[in-house]
Amino acid sequence: MQRHIRIGIFLLTLAVVFFFARSPVSQNVDFWVHLKLGELQSSKGILHKDLLSFVTSGREAYPQQWLFQIFVYRYVQVFGLQNAQYIASISGVLFVFVLWCLFRKVLNSSLWESIFAIAVFFIGTIDFLNLRAQMFAYFFAVCAFSLIFLYIKKGRNYLWLTVPLMIVWNNIHASLFLAIYFFASYAVLQFFLKGRSKAKVLLMYVLCGLLISVLPPLGTGQWRYLWFFVQHRKVVDSFGEWLPLYRSFADFIVYVFFCICAALVWIIRLREKKVSKNEVVFLPLVLLVFSAFFALRNLFLGYICISILFAQGIRGLKLTRIVRVALFLILIGMLWVFWQKETNDVAHVPQRASDFIRAQNIRGKMFSDFVGSSYFLWSLAPERKIFMDIRLELYACCELPEYEHAFLDKVNASDGDFFASVDAFFASYGFDYAVLPTDQNSFWRRIDEHLLSLPQWSLVYWD
Repeated sequence: MQRHIRIGIFLLTLAVVFFFARSPVSQNVDFWVHLKLGELQSSKGILHKDLLSFVTSGREAYPQQWLFQIFVYRYVQVFGLQNAQYIASISGVLFVFVLWCLFRKVLNSSLWESIFAIAVFFIGTIDFLNLRAQMFAYFFAVCAFSLIFLYIKKGRNYLWLTVPLMIVWNNIHASLFLAIYFFASYAVLQFFLKGRSKAKVLLMYVLCGLLISVLPPLGTGQWRYLWFFVQHRKVVDSFGEWLPLYRSFADFIVYVFFCICAALVWIIRLREKKVSKNEVVFLPLVLLVFSAFFALRNLFLGYICISILFAQGIRGLKLTRIVRVALFLILIGMLWVFWQKETNDVAHVPQRASDFIRAQNIRGKMFSDFVGSSYFLWSLAPERKIFMDIRLELYACCELPEYEHAFLDKVNASDGDFFASVDAFFASYGFDYAVLPTDQNSFWRRIDEHLLSLPQWSLVYWD
């Protein structure tokens, strides 16, 4: 009974923290795009052509998150915008619950080992535990992985649960290939570990996953979406979460630190001869750990795998109580620092600028930054169409390379070269008005001041 009480208190504490301390949805730039697309698709059906930008007329859209978007919009309709962040809060608690069950019931980790691994998970994923389809997709990935491990290690076959899970997963995010990867890699490992019967079962679910990935209503859309990003990787690599990990120094250092720590605990286990040949089943996770080095958005998946490797790696290690407490306090301190960073990193949405545009009935071709455009999608579109937003797949073929050349490649150039590049870019698209950030010490402030010096531009609103 005492053990169950401790578990209950632990999970309850997590629930309270997540339920009441999550950041508002305004910090999540993706949220506004999901909300608008959910609204449109609730009335018009799944959108395969873009309706929101004046430069993408007739261009193919990839509705790879359509089910998630409709769900978010319907939730906001019922419970209100101010309560939207609680979806992420409750989902975060469920995420931890599944990891807890994996560590305690499948991997047989001790209480402190499980808490330690979950603390590692929190530190790494604090920026990602918000209202976005990626979190739900990786929650499904952990569920699928847990069911596979339950089958491999305990012989309990609940793999049929992955079928409805994969059907939903494929319609909320283009990452069902992770389930296929897990089934395929563990089928191969079971074959070489002489678990031929289990390998056949796992292979059957590989085929099932491949079939589900091409079912209506998206058909081959998710695979075409992924292939599109492979083809345009050089373009999207310069933007946001698609940046390689080394481009974010702090994230790179922290991630490498945890990779080294995970490697060290496994080296210690090897030296103490506590590693069996059956633990080769953790190799597929090691490959996914390396995926984070190619894109910042893969940090979420990388830290999930690291936390699992930690939970298994520290099993049975003879650490004194003092060392355990010290390590746990260090992790709690790091978690607090990351939490403070995440809650203070506010993406200010241009709500008052949007209200001004509506009140003054300003129309025409609008230029704005990515954060502003994402909010304007919700507040102004489709009556007033935007230029570009965070849906990089829509613009990677044409506008993104031009934007990168005009702004990012010239940001360190002299004022003359930079302003000439900006003027040429604005002229090529014929913008009628611009809504720009006013951040100090940013290239946007340079553009603000430059436009104010031109006779054809004038300032009509500032906040």
